[in-house]
Amino acid sequence: MKIKNITKIITTILLVTMLLTSFATISQATSQSGASAGTINPDDFKPGDLTASDTATAFRSAGVIVNAIINVGLVISIVMFMVLGMKYMMGSIEERAEYKKTLMPMIIGTLMLFLSGKIVSIIWGIMSQVNV
Repeated sequence: MKIKNITKIITTILLVTMLLTSFATISQATSQSGASAGTINPDDFKPGDLTASDTATAFRSAGVIVNAIINVGLVISIVMFMVLGMKYMMGSIEERAEYKKTLMPMIIGTLMLFLSGKIVSIIWGIMSQVNV
């Protein structure tokens, strides 16, 4: 009973902290133009048109980040499979039944992680061939 209450309290604290930190940027915004203090005119920001090199740089950077996340996730999942395999080999019959229950969600999660990167790269390859 106490663990459930502690978990609820910690979850609530983390949620409130997340919400408060996300609003900090908005509440501290100030005007940089000659308008009255504390107001922001969205018309003051005039970005230039994006060039092909700008979008290529953005996609390259995003690709590096996504590949890094996928690679770290795959390494972690492989390590977890190794740990689960060792526990399975050393465990009793009841423990083996528990490990079998956790094995299927781990396999599905690893496949989703691996295939998500492949699906995105396939879609990117198809879209880069099409002249839009």
